[in-house]
Formats: sequence, C-alpha cells, structure tokens
Amino acid sequence: MADRPKAACRDDRPGTRPDGARGAFLPAGATETFDKCRPPSPEAPPGSQARRHPPCFRVRQTAIGSLHLTTRAVAHGIPAFAVRVESADRSLVYSGDTAPCPNLTQLAGECDVLLCEAESTRTPDNGDPVHHTPEDAGDTARTARAHRLILTHIGRSLTPQEAVTRASARYNGPIDHATLGTTYTSDHTTTATAHPPD
Repeated sequence: MADRPKAACRDDRPGTRPDGARGAFLPAGATETFDKCRPPSPEAPPGSQARRHPPCFRVRQTAIGSLHLTTRAVAHGIPAFAVRVESADRSLVYSGDTAPCPNLTQLAGECDVLLCEAESTRTPDNGDPVHHTPEDAGDTARTARAHRLILTHIGRSLTPQEAVTRASARYNGPIDHATLGTTYTSDHTTTATAHPPD
C-alpha cells in the first residue's frame, strides 16, 4: 500500500468486464474498507461479529474536492449501499442495487436527481425483494420529494420506455432512463445526446 498515492489509488489488475475496463479510482483507504466488508467466512459461527453487517455500511461521509459524499446501507439481501453526492447547490443520489427501503428514501430527501435502479418487473411472490420495480422507483422518488428521476439497471424484460411509463404512474416529476453517452444536468436539460445503436 505504501506505493499508492495518498489521495487516490488504482487497481490495475485486468478487469473481467466485456468492455475491457480495468481497475477503479478509489479514495485513500478504500481498499482496506472494502476488505472489511467482504462476506463472512463460511467457518464463522452463527451470530458471530463476522456474520453481522460490517460497520462500513452504516452512514459514512467524506469529501472529495468540493463534493460531499454520504453513503447509507440499503436493502439488497447482501451488504449494499446508496450514495448521495452534493456540491454547493446540487445533489444526486444513486440507489445502487436495492429494494425500496427507508434508508434510501431518507438519503434521497429533496435531492435534485435520483438515479434509481428498476431491475424487477414485479415484486417477488416469495421472499423479500432485492430490487425496485419501476413503480417502486416512482414511489421512492415521490416520497423522497426528488426533483427528477432517472431510471437505470432496467430489467431485461422491460423496455426503457415501459419502465418510464410505469414509474410515471407513481411520480409526476420529470423521468428519464439512463442512456449510454447521454449527460444529464440537474436543471432538467440534456447537455449531450447519446448515439442510437446501429
């Protein structure tokens, strides 16, 4: 670790993503934090500290330059978190993978933009949900009083437009779906347009 810069580190191991992306830029100490958050070892006895959610998934705050970041644990069946990114006059909340939960709604309160996953086509018949449906995303945005909703991680059996239509039944603010190559701003304008697929 000593050879890594203090402000950021980079993992240069080859990535496994099909687009060939490699590594990630992380704040100092992130690698150690992620190591603490690994799932418990199968040998850990039930009820032991190793099987409880690690402390890094409680509310955490940090600053990167002029940006203030706050993370909170969310409901995904395994440790997962959402993040709120704030500048002096703008805020964006990214849900990460999660079912609807109070922690996300509180974190997203009055945000300018809520970037929310909508992977599920319906609430599961058995077991706890681990993703939002489009309607859930609309409910989260409405309850949080988010100023704009952008859907991402849309389920394979939904078209983006279907997801937007379903979310709009629960939320009457501006709704978009995240599109590769499109840049969004919090004043509800698009500053760059994605190229349509060939």
